[in-house]
Amino acid sequence: MNIHKHKSQSNNKTNNNNQLTPELNHHLIPSRNSRSLAQALPTKNKRWNSSSQKPAFTIIEVVLVLAIAGLIFLMVFIALPALQRNQRDTQRKNDIGRVLTALQSYQSNNRGSIPTSWAYQLITPYLRLDGDTFTDPSGINYRLTSRTVADGKPTRRINSAGDISMIFYYLNSKCDGENIVAADGANKVAFAALLEGGGIYCVNN
Repeated sequence: MNIHKHKSQSNNKTNNNNQLTPELNHHLIPSRNSRSLAQALPTKNKRWNSSSQKPAFTIIEVVLVLAIAGLIFLMVFIALPALQRNQRDTQRKNDIGRVLTALQSYQSNNRGSIPTSWAYQLITPYLRLDGDTFTDPSGINYRLTSRTVADGKPTRRINSAGDISMIFYYLNSKCDGENIVAADGANKVAFAALLEGGGIYCVNN
């Protein structure tokens, strides 16, 4: 008798567990809205992935980039020679300044007189002392060449053979801008040279 009663109670518990309330069944059974949302999510993800991909460059964009790069290269190609030429002219100005300094040192050591042999009395002992060089930036040697005020300012930079860079010296002269004019005093000297980029560079003692 007790065994039968125990079995009936266990069966009642099982039936009670299988019978869910309407509220619980409502949560377990998927609604039409949830099914629609689940079906729509993959489509939205596909759209998002396709829109996030970057488009490839067009032909117009490639041509535009190549044109800008070519313009930059052309500007560098034009500007670089001018920059190098200016650097060489700057070195020439410095070299002419060295000649003036050497002359002033020579005059200090020789009672204000000027050299009678510029190569042996000025260039060798003052400008090529202790291994110093006195050459044009192009690699050729300088030469001091006499010129008068009547001859006018320099008209050439290199000799006809192309192996000498010429610095002209004017006795009893001084600089007036790019022009060379007469000066009072027997020991006044002006040095002038034609620059590669154009113009005359002139200094005097």
